[in-house]
Amino acid sequence: MKNIQQIAAAALADIEGILSHWLPGGKRQGHEYLALNPTRSDSKPGSFSINLNTGAWADFAGGAQDRGGDLVALVAYIEGKKQGEAATLLADFLGLKVEKSDPQERAANTRKALGNTSASKTSEKPTWEALCPVPKTATQPPQAHPTHGKPSMRWEYRDADGGLLCLVYRFEPKTEGERKQFCPLTWCKTADGRRREWRWQGLPEPRPLYHLDQLAARPGAIVLVCEGEKATDAAGLLFPNAAAVTMLNGAQAPAKTDWAPLAGRIVWLWPDNDSPGLECMVTVANLLAKAGAEQVRLLDLSVFSRTAGYDEAGQPTLSAGTPPPEKWDAADAVSDGWTAEHIRLLQGEGGILTNPQVATPRAASASSSPVGQPSEPETPQTRFHCNDAGVWYFGKNESGTEAPPLWICSKLEITAVTRDAKNESWGRLLEFDDLDGTHHAWAMPMELLKGDGAEYRGVLLSMGLQMSTMTKARNLLTQYIQTAPVEQRARCVERTGWHGGVFVMPERTIGEAGERILFQSASSSPSTFKQKGKLADWQQHVATPCAGNSRLVFAVSAALAAPMLEITGLESGGFHYRGDSSTGKTTALRVAASVWGGLDYLQRWRATDNGLEALAAQHSDCLLVLDEISQVDPKAAGEVAYMLANGSGKARANRTGTMRDTASWRLLFLSSGEAGLAEHMAQANRKTKAGMEIRLLDIPADAGAGLGMFEDLHQYAGGAVFSRAITEAVAKYHGTAALAFLQKLVQRPPDWAANAVKRGQREFKTEHVPDGAGGQVERAALRFALVGTSGELATSWEITGWQPGEAMAAAAICFKAWLGQRGSAGNLEEVQMLAQVRRFFELHGEARFSDWERPASDTSQHPPRTINRAGYRKHSDAKDENGNKIYLDGLDRDGMERTAKETEYFVFPETFKGEVCQGFDYRAVCKLLVRLGALSTEGKGYTRKERLPGGEGHMHVFRITPKLWSDGELHDSPQPVREAA
Repeated sequence: MKNIQQIAAAALADIEGILSHWLPGGKRQGHEYLALNPTRSDSKPGSFSINLNTGAWADFAGGAQDRGGDLVALVAYIEGKKQGEAATLLADFLGLKVEKSDPQERAANTRKALGNTSASKTSEKPTWEALCPVPKTATQPPQAHPTHGKPSMRWEYRDADGGLLCLVYRFEPKTEGERKQFCPLTWCKTADGRRREWRWQGLPEPRPLYHLDQLAARPGAIVLVCEGEKATDAAGLLFPNAAAVTMLNGAQAPAKTDWAPLAGRIVWLWPDNDSPGLECMVTVANLLAKAGAEQVRLLDLSVFSRTAGYDEAGQPTLSAGTPPPEKWDAADAVSDGWTAEHIRLLQGEGGILTNPQVATPRAASASSSPVGQPSEPETPQTRFHCNDAGVWYFGKNESGTEAPPLWICSKLEITAVTRDAKNESWGRLLEFDDLDGTHHAWAMPMELLKGDGAEYRGVLLSMGLQMSTMTKARNLLTQYIQTAPVEQRARCVERTGWHGGVFVMPERTIGEAGERILFQSASSSPSTFKQKGKLADWQQHVATPCAGNSRLVFAVSAALAAPMLEITGLESGGFHYRGDSSTGKTTALRVAASVWGGLDYLQRWRATDNGLEALAAQHSDCLLVLDEISQVDPKAAGEVAYMLANGSGKARANRTGTMRDTASWRLLFLSSGEAGLAEHMAQANRKTKAGMEIRLLDIPADAGAGLGMFEDLHQYAGGAVFSRAITEAVAKYHGTAALAFLQKLVQRPPDWAANAVKRGQREFKTEHVPDGAGGQVERAALRFALVGTSGELATSWEITGWQPGEAMAAAAICFKAWLGQRGSAGNLEEVQMLAQVRRFFELHGEARFSDWERPASDTSQHPPRTINRAGYRKHSDAKDENGNKIYLDGLDRDGMERTAKETEYFVFPETFKGEVCQGFDYRAVCKLLVRLGALSTEGKGYTRKERLPGGEGHMHVFRITPKLWSDGELHDSPQPVREAA
C-alpha cells in the first residue's frame, strides 16, 4: 500500500519528469525549479519555486495557501484536487500501485511485521486523532492541567492561514529540584469520530513550526530559529523585521519537525548558550540544508558580552560587559535590557554571525561551504542574495572564513537584459518599490556602470532606492547589477510613443508585442509621466469644469490628440495661447498636462537646443507643454519652433568623431506667452516665415466673455478662484486619462482611428473652412479637426465625461479665433507680401514718387525735388464698375462738384525688386498683385513700357493700380504663368 507520504517520497526520484509534465517551460536555478504559476496570471518566472531536493514549493507572490511541503501537495494545488486525489494522479503518473487501507489496518500490518501478533491491553483504549486546524465549534480549552495545575505561560501554534493547530502550556516547578514542564494540548477525535475533546497530547510528526502565520506573512524576511517559545517571542522583539520560529517540544524535536516552510529562506540560528543548545542548532542546520534553505548562519553569542544601556539623551549605548551566562537565550537578553535599538547598534559593528559547524569531523571536512549553501561551483553572483529585506552580500574575511552578510540596498531585482534595435546600447532592467510602495522600473544603460558608478546610483536614489553608505557596499552594488544572471531579453527605445503596435512610456508599455519593449534613458531626470487618483476623480474635478470653456476643452483634446499623429500620418505642430498676463493661459496648460501627468509635466521654453531635443524625444507621440515663450531667445525662437514641428534634431558627432543618431520625434506641443511667435522674433529684428507660424498656430487667449481664457466659471466667485481650484485638482488627480485613451486605441486597428479622424476632418472643413481658402489655412484646419475629433473619441469612450460635440465645438471656436486674428484665409506668405507692398507706398508714396503732372524737368512751376526717387505717381478720377466718375459729397470752393481721386504708381524696376519686394521673390509678389488686379502688365512680362513725363522717354516700369488697397480676400485662384520681365 502506498500512502500519501510514501507517494511523495517516491516522487522525488523523478521530480524533474513530474515538473516537466505539470509545469512545462520552467528553468533550473541551483537547487530550485522556477516556473510560471498556472493557477494565476503569471508572466515572469521567479516567484513560483520548487525545491528539487525536497519537493517543497511556494509561490512568494501569493499567500499562505500558495505553498506546500511535497509534490503531492503541489499536484493538488495545480489540479485543484484534494490530497488523496492528487496522490492517486501522481501514483498513476509514476506507475505506482495504490493500495487502500485505513489507519488501523496499517498499524496492524506494522505490528505483524515486527512479530507482534497479539494486541496489548492499551490497544483496546480509544485512539485519539488530532484535528487541525481546530474548528470554531470546539469548546474552550481547559485553564489548568489535572496534575500540574495552572500554567505560567501559554502559546498558540497556528498554520499559515492563522488556523489554530495546538496549544503549549508551561508549568513552573512546584518543589526545589523539579524541572519545569511543557505540555501540548490538541483538539482530538476518536477513530470512530464519536467523541471530540481537548487532549493533553502532541501533534503527529512532522510537527509544525511555531509562528507559521508570521512566516507566511513575511515571505522575504530573514527567519530566526530559537529554542523554545519564550525565547522565540523575545527574539521577535529584538529583530522586529525577522520572522522568529521554534520547534514543538524544543531541543528534542528537530528531526520530528517539518522544515519545508523554510525552503528558499535565509535562516539565522540563535542557540541557547550551552553545549546542548549548540548541538541542537547544528542538527537544525543540517535539516535546513536538506529542506532547501537558501542560507543558514549561526548567531555568535560572544557579541553579547556587552552591557545594553542608554546615555543621558536617552540614546541606546553598548558598553563593556561580561560574556552571557550558561543557558542564556533571547528571553534573557530582553531581561538584561537589550532592545531592537541595541541590536541595530550591534549589527552596525558587524560580526554577529558565523557558520554553524557540522557535528562530526567527517562531515566538516566534506565541504568548506556553509551549511545550506549550494555545492555547485561558486561564481561572484552566488554570494549575492535578494529578498524582501534587500540585497545582501555573503563574503569572506581576510582569514578566509565567512563574514557576516553585508546589506547593499533595499530589494532590487534585475529582471531583463536590454538592447536597442541595432543590438547596441545594452543595459539592465532594474525593478524595485520605493518606501511608499510605488513600483519603479528603469532600463539602465550599461555604460553608466563605468567609473565609480555615481551617475546610476544618483538616478536610483532619486527614484527611491535605499542604499548603504559604505564604500564597499556601493562597489558591490555595481558588481551585483553587472554580474546578475538574467535570461529574459527586452528591446529598448530612446523615445516614447508608438513602436509597432505598442505605445512606450518611461515606466510602462501599453499593448502587446512579440518582444518586450521598454524605454531606456541615461537621463537622471525623473519621469513626469505620473498617475494619481482615479479616472473618475479626474473627470469630476478637472475635465468637468473645463466644459463650456473652449480654450480649456481644446487644451485637453490637444493632449489626447498627440498619439493620433502617427496613426493618421499628420505632421507635428503646436498651438500657442497668446494674450495678456493673468488671463488663465498657464491654467489651460496645466489642464492639458493633467492628461499625461501632474503639475511638473509642464515644461519651460528656456532650454538649450540639446535640452529641447531631449524633451521632444521624451514626449514623442505625447503632448509637450511649454510655458512662456518669452523665455526663449527671440533670435532662436523661430528655429526652435520649426525644429519641434519638423520632428528631428541637429546632426551631431560623438566623442569619437563619428555621427550620432539624430534625435527624432512626433508630437503636438502647446505653448503660451504674452506675445506670439512673430511679435517675439520681431524684438530681435527677425521676420517669421510662413512655415514657422503654420507650425505654431496662434490662438487668442481672450475667449471674449470678459473672463480672460474662461467663458463659464461653474459657479466660482471669479476667474482667479476658478483657476486656483482647477490647479489644485490637477495636483491631486492626473495621468489617468492618457492611459485610458491609449488602452482604447491599442484595442482597435490603426485604420479604424485614422478613418474616424478623416471623417471628422472632412466635416470640419466643410463647415468651417472658407471657400477658396489657402493651402496653409487648410493645413491648419486639419490640425484643429484632429484635436476636436480626438476629444470626441475620448468622450465616446467615457473618458472626458463631456457631452457629445463639446470637443469639436471648442476646436471650431479656436480655429475661427486663429483665422480672425490672422486677418485672411489666404496663405500667410501672400498676406505678408501684400502687407509689405502696401506699407512701402504708405511710407514713401509722397516723398519718393514724383508727381506725374509736375515733373522735375518743368522748371517753370518749380516742382518739389524728389530725393532718392523710386518712380512716379499719377492721380486720376476714380470710377465705378460702369466707368462713371465717383463724386464726393459737397462742393468745392468754386461751387463745383468734387470727384474722388485714385493714384497709380510707376515704379522703377530695380527699386521694385530690391525695396518693395525686399525679402521675397519679386516674381511671387508680382503673381499675387496680378491676381488682385493691383499690377497692370502687358505681354508675358510683369512690367509695362511707359512714356514717362519730363522727357525721360519710354521705360519699363512696374505699374501699380489703385486696386492695391481694395478689400478683396486673398485666395488660391489659378492664374496664368508669366515670365519675368
